[in-house]
Amino acid sequence: MYLIFGKNEILKIKTENKIKNIIKKKYIYNIYYISIKKIFDFTIVLNLLKQNNIFKKKN
Repeated sequence: MYLIFGKNEILKIKTENKIKNIIKKKYIYNIYYISIKKIFDFTIVLNLLKQNNIFKKKN
C-alpha cells in the first residue's frame, strides 16, 4: 500500500502501476510519498514523477 499526499488530497494506492496511471491523469504537486512497507523508500515514486515531468522542487 502506498500513500501519495497531493494538493488537498490523499491518494491510497495498492500497486506501483496505479501510481503511473494517477500521475498521467492528474498533476499533483508538492508530493509526499509513503510506502507502508518501505517507509523511507522515496526513490520509486520520485523516478516516476521525474519521468512524467511532474516532480518539482520547492523554492
